[in-house]
Amino acid sequence: MVRFAIAGSGWRALFFIRAAKALPELLEVTAVQVRSEEKRRFIEGNYGVPAVMGMEEVIATRPDFVVSAVSKKDMFTVSRAYMERGIPVLAETPGAFTVDEMREALSYEPEVSYEIAEQYSFRPRYSALCALSRSGIIGRPSGLYCSLAHDYHGISLIRKILGKEEQPERVVREIVGDSVPGTFDRGHDKADGSVRTVPRTVALYRFPTGEYALFDFTFYQYHCPLRRPSFRLEGTKGEVRDG
Repeated sequence: MVRFAIAGSGWRALFFIRAAKALPELLEVTAVQVRSEEKRRFIEGNYGVPAVMGMEEVIATRPDFVVSAVSKKDMFTVSRAYMERGIPVLAETPGAFTVDEMREALSYEPEVSYEIAEQYSFRPRYSALCALSRSGIIGRPSGLYCSLAHDYHGISLIRKILGKEEQPERVVREIVGDSVPGTFDRGHDKADGSVRTVPRTVALYRFPTGEYALFDFTFYQYHCPLRRPSFRLEGTKGEVRDG
């Protein structure tokens, strides 16, 4: 049995709670750290797991590790506070918020483990694509059009699919406006006929060994079937593409 606590009670934290509820023979949530009495009532009332207001109360439940699922700007601060108390941390992305904070995180050497939950390449669809890329069926992978996930998740998938350990060089990056139906969103769908403009990031990346990737994504793709995620992987003997 793996026993873990969660710092945070937002959208991402709830995934970990639901995982524990779905696999009670494997996972147990010892406590959820929240910031308000309203959140405490929500977590306990809807999920039946203990919700507490302070870090000391979390530590008292003796979790194997803490999942840090707070806001991006607070991620490293909260994670470091638990690690300084000797508790391993599995942090949601990103592991740090600014460049300076990332340098601090990379130089920080706690006595316990600090892991980042970068899980996209383990999804069956993307895991299969990575395996196909490694198989040699399309020869040596040489290029990738990647419209699968945002920001750091997208870069992680690019590296995994192309089989690269190193970070690519960003050649160019632009944020453009994409006019889309105002119908779809993370929390709800509303068919009111409205149109809105959402930011769309387009960037070209290149690896030292010559492979390249064209990144093209907007958050809207997560929720709208009219802008679905897609890819095209090119190799020296052929290509494979979504759809």
